[in-house]
Amino acid sequence: MRETLRNYLLAERNGMTVEHRPEDKPFVGETLDGLLNAQALLADYFDLHGRFPVVRAILTPNRSEFDWCIADVLGIRIEVPSNPVRVAQPQRTDLVLLSPQAYDATVSHYSSAAYGRLILHEVTHIVEEYLSPNIEAIPRWWSEGLAIYLSGQWEEEMAEVLRETRAGKIPGMADMRDGAITDASVQLCYVWGWTVVSYVETALGRIAVRRVVEECADGNVFAILGQQLVTFEQRWKEWLTSFGENR
Repeated sequence: MRETLRNYLLAERNGMTVEHRPEDKPFVGETLDGLLNAQALLADYFDLHGRFPVVRAILTPNRSEFDWCIADVLGIRIEVPSNPVRVAQPQRTDLVLLSPQAYDATVSHYSSAAYGRLILHEVTHIVEEYLSPNIEAIPRWWSEGLAIYLSGQWEEEMAEVLRETRAGKIPGMADMRDGAITDASVQLCYVWGWTVVSYVETALGRIAVRRVVEECADGNVFAILGQQLVTFEQRWKEWLTSFGENR
């Protein structure tokens, strides 16, 4: 067990831990609930019963402490102060969270349900890294799509997906590629990536999703799926069009 951060308290339940400041105690139970719910759902999805990674969550009381933990505990270089939209950051089996009481209300909305989905999203990233042979090679659209799909956050993107689909404005896979990262391409990964994962599960089964997570070492998701990009993209768009027409 790693040493608890100075001036933080430690809460533990069924192997999951939350380090927190006294003022954030009201959110500790909810955080543990979120971690254990994520464990239950993802252990089933990825057949990880008996070997699920133990997650250490650090609940930080303010933006400066959040940024410090990301830099000094996780070892990740980020802009300081970080973007107000950023309220969570995973790395390996650690998860740094900004306390909901420190959210910037103009960009982040707190609700118990949304907080639970956020934790599930971030633990999905942890599980993907835990299982992946080379997490650095995995395309952003796949990783964010997987986390948004499995966490249920896709419901928040549904209105835009339906609107753009009905208008014939489905982006191409190339628009989401990591080669030339722009704000627009990153946004497409969050809005549309989950639809690709959902299509893979619908057309090829959960086992295909798991194979990408567990076997993709070079970033070529389509090779793992045994698909040609052009054919896959055409069928994904056809599925999306049918998906939109039925809603």
